[in-house]
Amino acid sequence: MLEGNCTGEQKVAAQFGWLGDVEQIDYMARAKARKDWTLGFGVSYMDRQTGHTFFTPVPIVDGRCVVNGKLYKVPGKRKR
Repeated sequence: MLEGNCTGEQKVAAQFGWLGDVEQIDYMARAKARKDWTLGFGVSYMDRQTGHTFFTPVPIVDGRCVVNGKLYKVPGKRKR
C-alpha cells in the first residue's frame, strides 16, 4: 500500500504473506486460515540514487518460490 500526506510525502506499507504452519493456528477457524493466509514473503530493492524502494511479493507454492529468477524448493524429508 502506498500512502501520502498533505505535504506530498509518501510511505509504503506491505504484507506479503506468512511463514508459519497453518495447522498450528489456534486463534481462528482453521478453514478460514487455510483460505485467507498466503504462505510467502517479500523482498525489496532500493534505488540508492532516488531512495525509492520497490517491493516484490514472493509466494510459496507447493514448497517452491522464485527469487531473482532462481527457483528455491523445500528439500525432501531426510531419512534417518
